[in-house]
Amino acid sequence: MGYNGVLNFSFDQWMHVKFLVKGLQAELYLDNMDEPVAFIRELKMAGRAGAVGITSGLGAAHFANFSYLSTSDVVLKTKDDGYKPSTPANTVMKWLVSTPFKEDKLKDMDQLDMKLDE
Repeated sequence: MGYNGVLNFSFDQWMHVKFLVKGLQAELYLDNMDEPVAFIRELKMAGRAGAVGITSGLGAAHFANFSYLSTSDVVLKTKDDGYKPSTPANTVMKWLVSTPFKEDKLKDMDQLDMKLDE
């Protein structure tokens, strides 16, 4: 499991959602499942004070009986397998944006010159 999961669910009926967070990891349960539908190995925002909210990316939705509990005794069922996504070789990780220049300065070029903006 990673940052997503597959689930078949029914429309036009209530669905129970449980989201457990412990440190930078989390599990998502739907409709009282015994096992999580998703395990998040690393939440991307560092732990800090904030807010909790719910929304639907699927369109109209109704929410009822929303509650949360802040506790230190959360137990995640999923064991972290140590998987860390890796970045493929030759991935551009940093770049600079130049000042504007005329497109014809690139004609017949296969390497960019740092002096194009002159």
